[in-house]
Amino acid sequence: MQTGVGKSKIGRNDHCPCGSGLKYKKCCGKTDPDAAEKADLSSSRWLVRRQVLLAVGVIGGLALDTAMPKLTWFTALAAASIVALTILGWLAIKKNRSLNPYSNADIPDIDWSDPCSLTEPFFPISRYPVRFFLVVSAMAFAGGIAVTVRNYLIDGRIIAPVAGLFLALGGLTLVVLLPWLQQCRFEHDEGKNN
Repeated sequence: MQTGVGKSKIGRNDHCPCGSGLKYKKCCGKTDPDAAEKADLSSSRWLVRRQVLLAVGVIGGLALDTAMPKLTWFTALAAASIVALTILGWLAIKKNRSLNPYSNADIPDIDWSDPCSLTEPFFPISRYPVRFFLVVSAMAFAGGIAVTVRNYLIDGRIIAPVAGLFLALGGLTLVVLLPWLQQCRFEHDEGKNN
């Protein structure tokens, strides 16, 4: 069904497109008949938020490079590895808890769908963990690239430890997310076939 040019209709039991985590009927669908226009605006806001966070990654990388001139390669790679392993453990726990029907914990709906979308919400982290960590990975890559370019242009160095920290953090986070990305794609394809 279409509700205008290129806009699909939102079901009452679907999650609200504003990113609140509530069902549409309990959120924007309750009081606002023009929720489709709000959804379009919300989508563009999530894209802008991603762009702002990429800029923050660049600025953070450049600031950290000047603030930590004595960072060693060992420390940089150890820190990136610890963060990536922590993310892996956290995602595994979240996935297992969300699938466990005997869990007594009050677990909010976790959205594992469409992890690579640029216009879907990525926050709160408890609702959109894979999207959130993809944004973190992109921020780290952006910071590492910015530090590498700056160091090459100013000092002639190719990769300094701070750039390595950011690049390793982005890369290891992406490696950790690959199984989830493949699983989300598989589940999405299975849903289309049924």
